[in-house]
Parts: sequence; structure tokens; C-alpha cells
Amino acid sequence: MKIALIGATGFIGSGILREALDRGHQVTGIARHTENLPQHPNMVAQRGDVRDEAETARLVAGHDAVISGYSPGRDVADLYHEHISGYRAIIDGVKNAGVKRLLVVGGAGSLEVAPGVQLVDTPEFPEQWKAGSLSTREVLYLLRDEQELEWNEILIDGIKIPVLGLFQPNTASYTAINFDLVASIYFHLVRIEELKYKRPDEIDDTVNQTLLYKYNRFHVPVVDIIINWFGKIIENILTSIEQPIIKKATFPNGEHFGLALTHDVDITRAINPIKRSLLSYFHRFHLLDHIKYKEIQESEENTWALDDLLDLYKSLNWPATFNFIARLTEGRSYRYNIASRKFKKLFKRLKTEGHEIGFHPSRDAFDHPRRYKKELNKLKRIGKDKIYGLRHHYLRCLFPQIWRVVQSLNLKYDCSLAYRRVTGFRAGTTKTFICFDHINQSELELRVLKIF
Repeated sequence: MKIALIGATGFIGSGILREALDRGHQVTGIARHTENLPQHPNMVAQRGDVRDEAETARLVAGHDAVISGYSPGRDVADLYHEHISGYRAIIDGVKNAGVKRLLVVGGAGSLEVAPGVQLVDTPEFPEQWKAGSLSTREVLYLLRDEQELEWNEILIDGIKIPVLGLFQPNTASYTAINFDLVASIYFHLVRIEELKYKRPDEIDDTVNQTLLYKYNRFHVPVVDIIINWFGKIIENILTSIEQPIIKKATFPNGEHFGLALTHDVDITRAINPIKRSLLSYFHRFHLLDHIKYKEIQESEENTWALDDLLDLYKSLNWPATFNFIARLTEGRSYRYNIASRKFKKLFKRLKTEGHEIGFHPSRDAFDHPRRYKKELNKLKRIGKDKIYGLRHHYLRCLFPQIWRVVQSLNLKYDCSLAYRRVTGFRAGTTKTFICFDHINQSELELRVLKIF
């Protein structure tokens, strides 16, 4: 395709130029200062002022499409009117040149954040960006009234996406990569900003220093937004050149949403068994009030809710995953004994009714890696079922380090990707994804399942 790119040296334009050239297109780079354009066999540099309608027509004539990243500049005295008049000249020039396709890089200011309320009109919209956003909105209105051109405007669903960079392990610093979609996705999914931490408590104490938290995008699935936006662009391009589009289904039978019920079995009794034995002894010799002892027994019965829960799931035909701790104690806290008759009976019922038995590594296993294999083997031996994945107790682990552990255990998935003290998207996504080890630069044979 032969493309005329207006504003080829600008912040957005330079990125579009690289992408177009990488895709093998023939590009005419139009700018006021062509000396800043790179040398490339598929690019022709053209100096020109697109504020002149006739000159614009001359510059874009003979092209299949025009992409405009035009901006009059931030330091222009009358940015609002300069921006609008410049685009009037561009629109008329493109029409006079006989080019039918115009792609305009716009902004999110014209999106509605509430019925009848556009983002640029909200009180919190930054004053320093208002003139440019208002003029961009007027350009959108001009395009909407246009009858001769086929036009599009680009924005990312009205969500401001923070500029992301790649982590340099040798310098512990960040290198900015402007508007690099792949780098942005990579940065979040491989958890690069966690590589500097040694213990899980460090990240839990400094969540407010993570990139998404600082940019107030902690509760926004940034990665999903970027992927969806990029996917729409690709789909529009393929449609425009009449190429077939094949989409891979996320779920079978055309569903668009999947929900898995999971339970971390942390506590199954109200009282430590040693303490309970002592209370029984006191009650037997009338050293404990009978009513008080009865209350303790009822508390014990109410804490074990698994049988009632399984009865409910059986009536609804809902399979679920139950993650079990295989360690008797964690510090001073007693958990439960999976080798007891009660648990062996429970495991048998779970298997019979089609539920999954999952691994719930003990709280401090990340600090004592040898525990993982020992605890998992114990759960496999007693549970007598295949174990496919884990969710770490207290979510106390670091990424991507825990993924290497999961792979070494020959498990298929990890379901620990969340923070234990705050809610939000730790990797900027709600989706399942394949793990990648940044340090070893290798794809791992396991998936991350997001928890809510």
C-alpha cells in the first residue's frame, strides 16, 4: 500500500512511520523538517506545509491512503484555531487529490464518560491539555459531517495508558519505549518490575510504588485494553483489503465468559486439636462448664462447612477446585491433617463427584523452596488424584520466580497472581496467559489463571 503520512516526525507520526515501513508499505513522509526523518528504501521524504490546501493536494496525490498525525505544536499562541484550520486544509486537500481514505490520530476528550458528558468537559480534565482536546473534538465533528471521504479516528477506548519501559537487570533502571504496544504488554505479563524484590513481603509493602498504582490504573485491565484496541486495528485493516479473519475462540460453544469456582481450604476446625483435647479433659472431670463445652462443639461443627458446600454443588451440578495445605502447622498456627480419616473420606468424595484437588503451598514455602515438592508429594499420595495447579497460601510469592517453581513441579497452572492486601490487576489483565521467563528468555509450559 502507498501511504502519505502527515506529521511523520512527530511523537505519534514517527511510531506510525516505523510500523508502516516494517510492514513493507511504501510511505511518503510529510513534515516541515524532513531532516529528522530516517533513511529507508521504502520511504520518500517530502517537505511541505499541509496548512495550505493546494500543497496538501499535491503532496498526497497518487496515494492509496493518507494518515494524519498533524499537530500545529504545543507552543502555538492560538492552538485551538490553528489546529482546526489546519485540518480543514488537510481534509479539502485530500479530497481534491482524489484520495478516498483518511486516517486521523485523535484523542479521547470527545468520549462520553456519562450520558451527555464528554471527558474534555469534566472538571478534572487537565487545563493545559484542554485547547488541544477541544480542537481535536471539533476536527471529529468536521469528519462526521464529511460525505466524500472514508475516514477513521484512532484512540484507546478513552483510557490513558502509562508509557512503559523495559527493565535492565544490570542497571536496575527503566528505559522508556514510547508507544510500544508489545513492550507494554510484555512489561506487565512477565512481571519485570518485581525482579528487584527478594522476598514477597517487600512487594506487599510497596504496592503503591508499582507503575499501575502510581498512574491510578490499578483497577483497569490495561493489557486487555491494549490488546483489544490493537486487535480492532488489525481487523479493520484486514477488512479493508478484503482478507479473511479467523479468530480463535476463548471458550467452546461460542461462549465469551468462563468462571471457575475455587476454594482455599485454610481452616477446618475452630480450635487447635491439642487445646481441644485439654478442654475435653477439663469437661470430663467437671472443670469446664457443660454449656460452654457444648458451644465449643457447635463451633467445631460449623467450621467444617465442606460437606454442606459439596451438597450444594452436587444439587447444582457445579464442579469446583479445592486447594489443600499439606503441612500440619504454619508457625504457631495449626492447620489440619490431610492424613486423617475425615480428609481421606473428603478426598474420595471430591474425586467421585468430579471436583479438582489443588495444591495450596504453606505460607512460608517461598522462603524454603524444598517444602514445595515435599508438600505436593504428600498431597498426591494421600489425595490419590492428579494435581494440576496451585494457589499459594496468603498469595505470598513473587513473580515470575514462582512460575519456575510451578514448572519444576510439573504442574499445569498457577492461580496466585494477585496482591494479598489490595485488590486490583497485578499484571493488568483478566485473561489466562502463558508464562514467559524473562531471565532465561524462555516460554514456560504453564498458564496463569486470574483470580477475582
